[in-house]
Amino acid sequence: MRKIYLIEFGVATGGGFRSLVAVGDLIRSHFGIEVEVVGFDNRDGLPAITDYRDHPEIWSSAQFAMDDLFDGLDDFAKANGARLIIGDIADTLPAFLREMGASEANGAALAFCSIDVDLYSSTVPITAFLEQVEASRLLPATVLYVDDVFVNWTYSRFAGEGLAIDEFNNRNDKRKIELKHKGHKLFALHAFDHEARSEVGRVKEPFEIYYKALCNAVGRR
Repeated sequence: MRKIYLIEFGVATGGGFRSLVAVGDLIRSHFGIEVEVVGFDNRDGLPAITDYRDHPEIWSSAQFAMDDLFDGLDDFAKANGARLIIGDIADTLPAFLREMGASEANGAALAFCSIDVDLYSSTVPITAFLEQVEASRLLPATVLYVDDVFVNWTYSRFAGEGLAIDEFNNRNDKRKIELKHKGHKLFALHAFDHEARSEVGRVKEPFEIYYKALCNAVGRR
């Protein structure tokens, strides 16, 4: 593995994105591998609320718009070797998926994904992306941060990001999203179809060391 992607879905004002760029710097210095940080956002804030699954009791359309912060964030991204992909993620993710699929030559893999899009309807394209990514473009257990699943009294498994995760798990046999650390909101995307999780393809790389280092870095941020 020579390159990893760190992705944030839902950049908003950019605090998490800037922290993720810093985490990327830590990983580069610790492991000596290439890191690309990518942020997805539509710039205009939350899209139209669809129904109860989007938690209308909590969220409103246009919340978390980038407004005049975009230019500064875009400049920051370019200056640090990161990038922002702007648009509806349902429209922008297919092209990114094709890009990842074409990355065989550099051995790139999705190592971390932050899901902070608040709405069920916005999370569904992300979970679809996670099941469409080639197993070779994932880690055996990719680290996920899922922001909007705990704390608020009306969050549940029947709406919001939690519902999208449950639906993902229900329709997939070889990929499962499992809670690992409730306090840090960290989940594992288990890719049981990954070569490393077969006896024949089992690798000897110390993945556990990587996971602990990444989780500790994210936790500190």
